[in-house]
Amino acid sequence: MKLVVVDPKIVAKMDVIFTNLLHLTDIVSIRVGNTGLQIQGTDQCKICMFDIKLHKELFSLYQIQDITVFTVSVRIFQKVLSTYKSDQTLELFITNVDKLNMHLVGGKTTCDKLFQLPLIDMNDEVHHISNEETDVEIYMTSKKFTELVSQLETFNNDLTFDLSEEHVNLKTEGEYGCMTAILSLDDMSLIDYSIIEDNNICVSYNLKYIKIMSAFSKVSKEVKLEINQNKLLMMSYKLESESMCKFILASIIK
Repeated sequence: MKLVVVDPKIVAKMDVIFTNLLHLTDIVSIRVGNTGLQIQGTDQCKICMFDIKLHKELFSLYQIQDITVFTVSVRIFQKVLSTYKSDQTLELFITNVDKLNMHLVGGKTTCDKLFQLPLIDMNDEVHHISNEETDVEIYMTSKKFTELVSQLETFNNDLTFDLSEEHVNLKTEGEYGCMTAILSLDDMSLIDYSIIEDNNICVSYNLKYIKIMSAFSKVSKEVKLEINQNKLLMMSYKLESESMCKFILASIIK
């Protein structure tokens, strides 16, 4: 396989992705398939799962012979990306079974940099995530949601979604006080909202994980939040060319 990225905006988004994945996991499985890259994994507590898809159209060259799945260190991958300069080209290829080559080449203001990353011997299984029907969907600007999460975490580590046809409330309460963010259905930052008729939802999630998930907001101006019948929170960011960052978070059992 050989993958090439010329657009510095795409490399910058890859850097955002791997920088923030560091807060969830040490390693990731990467599937190089016919339609693009798929990056999967969970945090160590198995509370939060991520599923990131980078469509092949994001790459200037996307050349594969067979579907390949491998596991790498998130920290080392991100360290390599951090040395990238915007006038360079990123090249990824595997020449043998246990090394990933990452080359940063062609820059006018810096030298070429050639890296070899060891592949980690793991069960490189990629899971299929089905698109289940959801009870509620919230589309809003990622900037607004990130801002609210930062304010809400002042009071507690739990975030409660209190939702109905009439209101969208985000609540947190702790020893030092409480906060309720009341999102008006006419708020410009609330792009779209839908909930099953006559349904009321009150469910809580670990705010630490939601803050990590909201840090991916730099890859997209909008965020979609969904809650299904099993009280799983799904947060997703759409990128260019059908690419997406998706997270699935288990609720807090009280």
